[in-house]
Amino acid sequence: MSTVTPNIVKHTIARSHFKVTKSEALKMKRGWVFQHGNDPKHTARATKEWLRKKHFKVLEWPSQSPDLNPIESLWRELKPVSARGKIIPLSSLLSPLSSLLSSLFSLSQPASARGIGIQVIHKWSQMPCKRPLLVQKYLHKPYLISGNKFDLRIYVYVTCYDPLRVYIFQDGLVRFASCKYSSSMKSLGNKFMHLTNYSVNKRNSDYQSNDSDKACQGHKW
Repeated sequence: MSTVTPNIVKHTIARSHFKVTKSEALKMKRGWVFQHGNDPKHTARATKEWLRKKHFKVLEWPSQSPDLNPIESLWRELKPVSARGKIIPLSSLLSPLSSLLSSLFSLSQPASARGIGIQVIHKWSQMPCKRPLLVQKYLHKPYLISGNKFDLRIYVYVTCYDPLRVYIFQDGLVRFASCKYSSSMKSLGNKFMHLTNYSVNKRNSDYQSNDSDKACQGHKW
């Protein structure tokens, strides 16, 4: 941790019974396994070479793996598994979908966030062909709360993968689209209706914020 580490991270570590170790202890390196994120500085070739020369053991999978973390790469990992069972994915990359585009699909940019680049299409001619995309079948009859689309943020802590052990935090987050939902084709370009991202809906003049995290009103509960 450093002076730029967010307080929420510091408080979470303190409550999780982790111990902060002085930098001198890292010189021993015995028993330490490091994990880096997807920040370009962490994944740079020079950084990896330095870690290798210093004989640091680095955990790159499954958490924060550049290969698995982006959702568009997840299908590559799941495809061999689904071939042995009855798993039918609802999303895939662009190339296999040309024969499937007969209804509504949503497009999003790989490794993106905050609703950037997301759009809903219904014609193959609307599909950009010169850049990679994540394509998902769009549910035109979604679950609604008070007429608005929503998503649920459920926070979990995975302590073991084999056997799988998952702890679910009792509090979650509900995010709402700030316009009432309509299945009309004329509304496909309305991001305030079809997207629940806060970064998108906060720009809507009709967006209603909450003063209390206990109040089940507005567009974020």
